Amino acid sequence: MGALNNKSADRAVWTSLLALILLIMASALPWRGAASAAYIAPAGPYTIGWISDTQRYSASYKETFPIMTQYLSGERDALNLGYVAMTGDLVNKGSSRSQWQTARSAMNLLEPVPYGVLAGNHDRDARGDYSSYKRYFGENHFVRKPYYGGSYKDNLAHYDMISLGETDYIFVYLSYQPDEEMMDWANAIFRAHPGRVGALCVHDYLDSKARLRAMGETLQREVVAKNPNIFLVLCGHRYTEACVPAYFDDDGNGKNDRTVYQCIANYQTMDRGGLGYIRFIEIDEGAGTLRFYTYSPLLDEYLHPRAYGKGDGEAWPLPWEP
Repeated sequence: MGALNNKSADRAVWTSLLALILLIMASALPWRGAASAAYIAPAGPYTIGWISDTQRYSASYKETFPIMTQYLSGERDALNLGYVAMTGDLVNKGSSRSQWQTARSAMNLLEPVPYGVLAGNHDRDARGDYSSYKRYFGENHFVRKPYYGGSYKDNLAHYDMISLGETDYIFVYLSYQPDEEMMDWANAIFRAHPGRVGALCVHDYLDSKARLRAMGETLQREVVAKNPNIFLVLCGHRYTEACVPAYFDDDGNGKNDRTVYQCIANYQTMDRGGLGYIRFIEIDEGAGTLRFYTYSPLLDEYLHPRAYGKGDGEAWPLPWEP
């Protein structure tokens, strides 16, 4: 009986030791201290990542950009990450080959996470030409990806179609200062997919006080208001982080039928080009909520640690039916 008790005691010791070893090994895995310790998307909710205005990373802080995208790819399962949107200014100087190579290499690290991009004002050369953008992020770069729907003028505009949770999405991207022809193209795409929840991704829409800029007024009037399946607008360009609801009476009965969340995120005026901050949109279809939070894998911290570190960021009612 004493020998049996000794064996049981030894087994308990070895079991405890093995558990301790596994715990130490898990804590040493790359990125585990970032998303997994601070936040793991529970079963059900899923996440959309959003980056914008990375030009200072491509130009001066080249180590930051790949840290951000590698984090997104590496934590795909923990975050339940389904898609990443990039709303322009990939580079600071549109004619710089080295900056485009930095941006392309960093964005490639997102694979296999689906993602979309557009061109901002810095993604042109001094003559307003987008040739370098098209060389590195044109249609040929995306055409074989299963979620890629098609493009306008070699990816100056394009759309992606993805399904997350119980929702089918369409993300339509328009590069900097879209003209009437490009907006007509976008309207045709949204009209062709009325059953999909639409997100319009642009560069210039809100200002630093989250007010509509001139381009934002045009886009809201000519695109957002005309398509009852648009529920999100994502933009960068100016320097703030905000979400401003807009309301639309789609059937003309004098009552608001649709809420559109018009959102801006741009951290480039912070130290070192933005400190690696990434905006996240967590969607919980079961609870009917949409939540924003901002996290930097470079710093391993949230932008608003008191709110986001507890996992209770900005919660908004989901404006569409899953």
